[in-house]
Amino acid sequence: VRPTYNPSIDQANSPDGAGGIFDDTNKANPFKEWSKVFIPYCTGDLHVGSKTTFYTDDGSFTVAGNQIPVKHHGFDNFLAVREWIKNNYSGNTLKNLVVAGSSAGGYGATLNFPYLQDAFPETDAVLISDAASAVVTQTFLDTVFIAEGNWGMDSTFSTATFGDLGSFESETFNAEMLKSLSYAYPNSRFAQYTTAFDVIQVQFLKIMSMIDLGVTDPKDWGLTSEDQQYFVFWNSQMQYSEFSLGAIADNTDNFQYYIGAGTVHSILTDAFAIDEDHHPFYDENSAEGVWFSDWIDQLVNSKKFKEVNLEYSN
Repeated sequence: VRPTYNPSIDQANSPDGAGGIFDDTNKANPFKEWSKVFIPYCTGDLHVGSKTTFYTDDGSFTVAGNQIPVKHHGFDNFLAVREWIKNNYSGNTLKNLVVAGSSAGGYGATLNFPYLQDAFPETDAVLISDAASAVVTQTFLDTVFIAEGNWGMDSTFSTATFGDLGSFESETFNAEMLKSLSYAYPNSRFAQYTTAFDVIQVQFLKIMSMIDLGVTDPKDWGLTSEDQQYFVFWNSQMQYSEFSLGAIADNTDNFQYYIGAGTVHSILTDAFAIDEDHHPFYDENSAEGVWFSDWIDQLVNSKKFKEVNLEYSN
């Protein structure tokens, strides 16, 4: 069982048939005429790693005590894609740039945004971070967002934008990332989406919390009916704390958010749709009756940024 890490790329990673922003037959898709570059995820490092790290197996995967190498080279993959984009598009031909990602990709889009925006400085870019609200534990940050950490972020992290590694607090992490981007790139636009009780984001909060307590067997990480406290804590941090999405919007001039109802994870594709007839990107209007696809269309295509923050009704 590998609940948090898939070391291979197969057809499941392909955007073909993913729906959402990749559905170029849907007239409601603001991106149906756009060129799209897709970076698959298989490195377990939020697209920001550049290090091969050996982990000691506790018996969950092979034999207890075995050293298992994990190639955390997501940032190296990203750089290869960035070079391809630079070689195929110049600043004069790239009229619009949207950096978007869902779940782990949402963090990758956020943390690597400076490297794309700086590659095309004449093109004002848009960030869409989907299902990546960064409600994390301090131990997680102290394991990877540090110098000489497991992911090798010493050479991948944009300290010029975000500040020094090792200086982050779990409660403020998401707010600091988004505010730093907003201040560094005042002509760009930034947005986050999440549902109120995103079950996968809550799942990862529990996983981090269990590991902090020394519980390393994946069979003990699943959410149960007794885990309401994780949902409550996650929602309170994301929506109601002094560092919530609303607080980020209050302290920036080019950030906005949409908080939908329910527990569905991610909206840009159909990867986590609740059934075959549910298409999150086109069916979401639980926040004040505004269609998410219209909200994104305005964010990306309006000539002037107009902040529109939306939340579901309790």
